[in-house]
Amino acid sequence: MVRYEEEIIPIPLFVIKYIIKQGYCKHCDRIVYPEVPETIGNRHFGIRFLLYIAYLRYALNLLESKIATLLNDTYDAHLSVGTVVDYLKKAAELFGDEYKRIKKEMRESRICNYDDTGQRVDGKNRWLWAFVSKEMVLYLTSKNRGKKVVIKVLGEDYDGVSGQDFYPSFDGAPGRKQKCWSHLIGDARELTEKKKPPPESLEFYEEISQIYEDAKEAEKTLKNSEDRERVYAEFVERLEKFVAQERNGSITR
Repeated sequence: MVRYEEEIIPIPLFVIKYIIKQGYCKHCDRIVYPEVPETIGNRHFGIRFLLYIAYLRYALNLLESKIATLLNDTYDAHLSVGTVVDYLKKAAELFGDEYKRIKKEMRESRICNYDDTGQRVDGKNRWLWAFVSKEMVLYLTSKNRGKKVVIKVLGEDYDGVSGQDFYPSFDGAPGRKQKCWSHLIGDARELTEKKKPPPESLEFYEEISQIYEDAKEAEKTLKNSEDRERVYAEFVERLEKFVAQERNGSITR
């Protein structure tokens, strides 16, 4: 009989020794040293250590004290909470320009989807936002939930198309709106599942679902921008007729 088992093996910290040769600069009249790659100045821990701490803090949402405990228990790192905080500040400094670049390009993107979810930060309620375009993703933790955060990221003059759910504050956010089909269809389905569903709710759900499915199939046939504009106009007209029927009472939620 053969049995295989996977196990965790304790791994100590890996110590890297750099032998740095000094030189003399005739122009500066001073001793100079070359830059050491993949290091953070003269700090004790290296760049991989910094990236791991940032991952634990922002991806796994661990507190600084928990990070210190984890690294000390796992690697015997003799790490203080203050050191964790210091490295997180250094990470913000190192990647600050890159974050600004992503934010700038997000404002210039033609399409941006965004949403938020609840998050606990140091025992306090916060909102974790995600802004997603075709090329990039930007995360932001905020005390607020609403259009002010959207304006902070995309700017007041954003003219692209934003994908969003039906949270009321988003209606006043900048840009053209593409409401989430999944939320719309899900809400319509929930109406049909009530003990006493509203009149014609099933008809509303089936019709809006059919429009969505037809739009997905139509997208597969598009060959150029002219096709897209034509099909877009057809579905806008179809939706407008559907909304008009609803307002006239032919279909109610």
